[in-house]
Amino acid sequence: MTKRIDTVIGLILSIIALSIWIYRMILTSDIPIVITQQQFIIFMIIISFYTVIQFGYIIKTKRYILNIIYLAFPSIIWTLTLNDTLPQGYNKFDTISVVFGGGIVILAFLYCSYKALKKLFQ
Repeated sequence: MTKRIDTVIGLILSIIALSIWIYRMILTSDIPIVITQQQFIIFMIIISFYTVIQFGYIIKTKRYILNIIYLAFPSIIWTLTLNDTLPQGYNKFDTISVVFGGGIVILAFLYCSYKALKKLFQ
């Protein structure tokens, strides 16, 4: 991939990660938190598609440092959300969605970091 295309794809995937977080926040913005099973399934399908695309992109790309920078902000936001949601545990679908969504984004960040360090020390 060219540098420009690689940069645009990484930025788009970062924006998608933030959009998924925003969608999750919209789902859980009611007090009390009410997430239906249908909304939960839709969220899980969206995050599953994102996972396949993100990890496929990380495997294909050669510009790991740029992607680490792009994934840093979504990872921080998801980590803060995890720290806020896990102790409270209001709704089982809310807790599962934040663990799954946050876990995927953080794993993508860590995998990209691993690939960058592996490339650096080869």
